[in-house]
Amino acid sequence: MYIPPRLHCLFSTTYPLLNFVSEILKEREGAISVGCHQPNDITTPVIRVATDQLGLPYQEIKPKIQLPPNLKNNFDKKYVCIATQSTAQLKYWNNPSGWDQTVEYLQNLGYDVVCIDQHARFGIEGHWNDTPANSIRKNQFDNDPEILLTDRINDLYFCDFFVGLSSGMSWLAWALGKPTVLISGFTSSRHEFYTPYRITNQDVCNSCFSDVACMPFDKRDWMWCPRHKGTSREFECSKEITFEMVKKQIDRLL
Repeated sequence: MYIPPRLHCLFSTTYPLLNFVSEILKEREGAISVGCHQPNDITTPVIRVATDQLGLPYQEIKPKIQLPPNLKNNFDKKYVCIATQSTAQLKYWNNPSGWDQTVEYLQNLGYDVVCIDQHARFGIEGHWNDTPANSIRKNQFDNDPEILLTDRINDLYFCDFFVGLSSGMSWLAWALGKPTVLISGFTSSRHEFYTPYRITNQDVCNSCFSDVACMPFDKRDWMWCPRHKGTSREFECSKEITFEMVKKQIDRLL
């Protein structure tokens, strides 16, 4: 099985019957390439993309994540992990005050809030996204070294819960068994793993990633918004997710 070498640390000992390789063996007879190969594949629930292509029943099973050695709680009091960055603007929580309010609320509840994003600032010119300045940021703006995945696993392991987007960090938190508050307007509730603490505003445009009519997704277009790009409704799916909606799910979790 090929996975990027940087991910071998997640599975190499927990799946001893699998041989993880560092090169894609496209020419090997009988090889199966699992992934979103057709534009409409992205509208399928992520886990189902794999199970359908492998001929397996569609079922959510959390992977066995290899924990790093010498786990250590690096914080003096209870804390929550958050991740706010993503790979296209529609994937962000585009409410301009949402994250700051959420961090402040968690701090008022007695939590430290640890941001485990790789980048403190991400986006394109004119559309930069900064991680919340009132959080404990694992990375700052000055060419800091890469945050190792094992470091983020360590922080997730000891946190009380996680708040994030439809992104890899949310999947990692879920795989580690952490309660996950998931903020997403562009995907439908069936797109990711199940969490009872998911937030989508159903009263505005939403779930374009699950709409065949909106495909294909253009990952080269940072401002891709298939229904309302360039209008006052651009990215309303997450702009109209309020802090109060997120607070409600945090309160339910607690």
